[in-house]
Amino acid sequence: MGEGESVIGTAPVPRAGLEPARPFGHEPLELAWLPLHHLGQKTHSTWVRIFRCPRCRAEDISADAHPSRVLDNGVERPVFVCRNCYRAAELEYRIASQTADLGYVPLAIRDGLRRLRDFYLARLADDEDDARVRAAFEEVERRLAIDAI
Repeated sequence: MGEGESVIGTAPVPRAGLEPARPFGHEPLELAWLPLHHLGQKTHSTWVRIFRCPRCRAEDISADAHPSRVLDNGVERPVFVCRNCYRAAELEYRIASQTADLGYVPLAIRDGLRRLRDFYLARLADDEDDARVRAAFEEVERRLAIDAI
């Protein structure tokens, strides 16, 4: 008997793998909806739409997005990433811009805030009662109200 053979031989392995099978195929993770069951309520559940970071797919960025950009066939396209992916995403954009001889210009703070405002407005259109998104939106609005020095 080889090393680890007894463990492998006796451990049941589900046929669908470690995650449950997906009878309807895969969908983009940013379109996921999670059921939230509140304590004390067994018959009612609330569905909350979550938006995943397009780089790592690990973070819910519904109320903590960071504006960045990608270069798509020579055209700048805005994307929103998680806090952990922001620097890497902006560096990738910078490298892509310089490789395509387009010249890199950092995203202006006010432009980023405007993009965030639009992102949060879209999230609020999905669920106007989400307090996290509402707070993030109000913080962006507060920052946009500050005049430039």
